[in-house]
Amino acid sequence: GVVPIRYRQLMLALRYLGYLVGLTPGHYARAALEDSFQSFLSGGQGYWTDLQLEYPVPLPPLDSLSPAMCSDLRKAVYQCEASTAKLTIQPGYLLHGRREPFKDESPKKVTAVLRHYLDVVVNASHRRSITRLLLSQHPLAIERMRYKQRYHRVLVPRDERVCRFGWRVVESVEHALLFCRGEVELVEWGWPTPCLNKLMLF
Repeated sequence: GVVPIRYRQLMLALRYLGYLVGLTPGHYARAALEDSFQSFLSGGQGYWTDLQLEYPVPLPPLDSLSPAMCSDLRKAVYQCEASTAKLTIQPGYLLHGRREPFKDESPKKVTAVLRHYLDVVVNASHRRSITRLLLSQHPLAIERMRYKQRYHRVLVPRDERVCRFGWRVVESVEHALLFCRGEVELVEWGWPTPCLNKLMLF
């Protein structure tokens, strides 16, 4: 899964804050943190002010912060992002209801997670192609003809988004990868990877 950049930036900032808080009082970076906190209290600008502007609720005072508390704040941000993602992210139909496999656990639905196929598929271009297919970011007719474009300026009904190689069936991901025999070169290359990548070039 992909974490929105603003949440990701905030989680990284909180992780760095946890590192700074854990430093000894005489450390230069710790001294700079304390200085920025005092600047914040007096209405000035600085690291702490920027961090507070990004965080949705007031941060605890510096003297009460600990690395463990910063870790808890990061977890709270992550949970907030996950709950927001469930409401806003609309994945491609191939991912609807998908259950992600986990080691020593039963498969379960997770909105934001490193998908297992990203580890299984070694070739980077193949991973990109698979991801584009799963998220409906591919050039196949079932997706491309959903929108008005240069050569078809009206919305095309789903059952008319047929295979470009002459098959009178919808040019879907399933058809292109598993059933279509309209292009000899693609058939000879075979499934999964060479065919997959050439399809993404059309």
